[in-house]
Amino acid sequence: MPSLPGLHATATSAVPSDSSSKASGDAFAAGSRRPRHARKRFSGGSSWFTPLFPETERSHAPPWLIALLYPLAFFGLTGVSLLRQSGVPATNTVWAEDGAIFYEQSRLHDFAHTLITPYAGYLQLGPRLLVQFTRLAPMRDAAAIMAVTGSACVALVCCYVYHASRGALRPMWSRVLLVAIIILLPLATGEILDNNVNIGWWLFFAAFWALITRPRTTTDAVLAGTVCMLASATEPLVALFLPLALVRILVVRRDIRQEAAVVGLALGLAYQGIGAITASGSASTFATATARGAVQALGIRVGWGWLSGNDLSNHILTASHPVVWQATGYVFLVLVIGLALLCRDRATILFVTTAVTFAVITFIVPVIVRGAGPNLASGALYIGSRYSATPVLLVWSALIAEVVQLRRMARSRLPRSLPVLACLLLLLPVWILDFRPANLRTAGPPWSQQVSNAVDACVSHPDANGTLRISPSGWDVVLPCKDIS
Repeated sequence: MPSLPGLHATATSAVPSDSSSKASGDAFAAGSRRPRHARKRFSGGSSWFTPLFPETERSHAPPWLIALLYPLAFFGLTGVSLLRQSGVPATNTVWAEDGAIFYEQSRLHDFAHTLITPYAGYLQLGPRLLVQFTRLAPMRDAAAIMAVTGSACVALVCCYVYHASRGALRPMWSRVLLVAIIILLPLATGEILDNNVNIGWWLFFAAFWALITRPRTTTDAVLAGTVCMLASATEPLVALFLPLALVRILVVRRDIRQEAAVVGLALGLAYQGIGAITASGSASTFATATARGAVQALGIRVGWGWLSGNDLSNHILTASHPVVWQATGYVFLVLVIGLALLCRDRATILFVTTAVTFAVITFIVPVIVRGAGPNLASGALYIGSRYSATPVLLVWSALIAEVVQLRRMARSRLPRSLPVLACLLLLLPVWILDFRPANLRTAGPPWSQQVSNAVDACVSHPDANGTLRISPSGWDVVLPCKDIS
């Protein structure tokens, strides 16, 4: 099947396919093979980082095939995401802030007001935009709309990462594997699947790839800028990628299109500045900052989390001798970087080191500033699993880049297949066991039943408020009876 290419940066030299040339298997070949005049342009200290932002060749797939396969992939991935919810379907349950904050406020206030209304001390543009779709349908369909829009966002992230990672992960199988890792992420069922409130954590990961890729066309640039803008306007902690954005500015100096991702990141953070002003004096998650438990949680939830599923992770979190598990988790992260050094390829070393470094940063900093460390150090995996998503996906991105390079270095057919088979052996068991695990949404309550109960209660008390229970226990949507139908 031909590779899904999208629109990418024009290669400075033709690079053969992975099967036809040893050089073509290099995950960053385009970034390291620049014409003489381009190398002069990147002279100085920043030139060492040039392979971190690889260019890609134009796709040779027919446009009609691209137009067919991307929509098919989008709808298929959306369906897979929805299927992963066990028990009461995702389309008949409402998750936490989706109902109690975003949906409730969208029914009580006008759209413009909600866009500048902070929650937990910052603005969340993505959920505020998506919840507006519920206004176009009856109240009974609100749960389905929120679930479908949430799963569709995950599918879009998958499609974009496939598109943007083409330069770094040239073989099609490597990008397909990365997409599978995203959509089948074991910890996702804990709290970040099929809802709107947590799409910022998926966009967090997409923003990394938007900052790595080099747009070839204006459309590509708009995509990268939009991803970074939505990511930072939904989750301000995406600002942790500012060092990567700065390096990009210093290295990729061609035209304004190449800086679209950086511009989008800045615009999203400027939007968060409005939230900081309007949230002045109100409650904020940043006020609870504490470093306690963050280091211990990193070793287990990231060091082990990239290869352990729900059951194994929960066992590790409650096992005796927690220091041993935490230490081995750090050892695994060091081994990932060590494997890159064995590849003896500067581009691979750069990418792996960058990805693993940001995996650590994007876990430690959010856990500290949100004060989640004490709960994450010993709590079940579903508690705060959102903090692990981007770090775990970054570690897997690094590992796939190493597999691509190791496969290129292998001489015979069997050794060339061993790295890929090793990845599949690690992934398949957890993919199968953790496809539909029970979670805090499994038992409902069903949204359709809650709407019916509220409608019945409002018949006898039309001037009162109606309460609709949602998942998890303790969260409710409270609306005036006149708004319940």
